[in-house]
Amino acid sequence: MKRNILTLLTAAALLLALPAHAQQYTLRFHSAGHIVHTATAGGTNSLTFSDGNATLSADGTSWSSALTAIDSLTFSLESSSADAVTIVWNGSSVEIENPFADLGVTVTTSGNGTQITAQ
Repeated sequence: MKRNILTLLTAAALLLALPAHAQQYTLRFHSAGHIVHTATAGGTNSLTFSDGNATLSADGTSWSSALTAIDSLTFSLESSSADAVTIVWNGSSVEIENPFADLGVTVTTSGNGTQITAQ
């Protein structure tokens, strides 16, 4: 729990320290090896921590998650495809980028299989 809070506080400090061209950066929230939410750093209005939750206000929307459900946050200069789910196999592991998580699209993996479900 302390590690999660420290990671999130560090990410919040980095977010505030980004230069004016920050819209080129993508903020990614990770959980259990999956990217569960993305936002442009330049479009981020606030990242708050309260009652065991992290709440992000960015790109005109609000997203919230329990702190215990967030493994890490990353900043990336890589442009992500906002119109596709991306699945990258790295030997025995998989990295998933799901820009539709807030819209009810879930991506799960089991063994060598990946399942995408839309509600």
